[in-house]
Amino acid sequence: MKTEHACVICGKKRLVNLIHGKPENERCYSCAKLGKNNPNWKGGIAKSSGYVFIYLPDHPKARGKYVKRAILVLEEKLGRPIRDGYDSHHKNEIKDDDRPENLEEKEHGEHVSLHDNIRWSEEKL
Repeated sequence: MKTEHACVICGKKRLVNLIHGKPENERCYSCAKLGKNNPNWKGGIAKSSGYVFIYLPDHPKARGKYVKRAILVLEEKLGRPIRDGYDSHHKNEIKDDDRPENLEEKEHGEHVSLHDNIRWSEEKL
């Protein structure tokens, strides 16, 4: 027998089977596959474009639900959040080298200019 039941996470209503008078699933399919329940879950760590990202959906610098690990490490090193308009910069240019001693806070325009100069000089070699 099926009955309408609301997902305990998102509240979406759907038809579910009853087993011994209780819904077969408390969560809808989408919510049942979130985070650790997703077969592709890798502990909240993802890599993209050479950077390492950590699943922290509530972090103010999160893009989507992930934030660059470099940002988290730099904020810990500084003892405060990275200021608006500033970026985390890898001194040795290795994007996944997030050691505190390799990271520094750079004003965004200065950071972009620095990388443009590095790319330009590499092209000339």
